[in-house]
Amino acid sequence: MIKYQLICDKSHEFEGSSAQPEPQPQPQAPQQASAALPPAAARKMQELMSEMRALQTRIREECRDVGNDFAEEARKIHYGEVEPEGIYGQATAEEREALDEEGIEIMDMPWLPKDN
Repeated sequence: MIKYQLICDKSHEFEGSSAQPEPQPQPQAPQQASAALPPAAARKMQELMSEMRALQTRIREECRDVGNDFAEEARKIHYGEVEPEGIYGQATAEEREALDEEGIEIMDMPWLPKDN
C-alpha cells in the first residue's frame, strides 16, 4: 500500500492511499533531494520559501545584477573605485574565498527558481 500526505500552496492538507503495490524502483538520472515532512514542518518550509522569494524580489528590484562579474564589482565598491550600491550575481568558491581574505564581506545566498 502507498500512503500520500500532500499540502497544497494554500496549506490544505490531503491524505490518500492506494492499494496498488509499491512500484519497483527504476534507474533514473540523479534528482534533487526531497524529504517527507510532518505537516507543520511542511507549512513552515512553505512560509520560509515565500519569505526567501520576497527577499529575492526585493533584491532584483533594488540591486544591480552584475552576473559573473560579482567579485570584480564587489572589489570596486570596497576599494572606493565606484559609488557604493547594492549588487548581486555569481562568484566561484575561489572568488568568494579571495573576497573574504581581502576583508570584503559578502553573503552567499541560495537563489530559488521563480516558479518552484
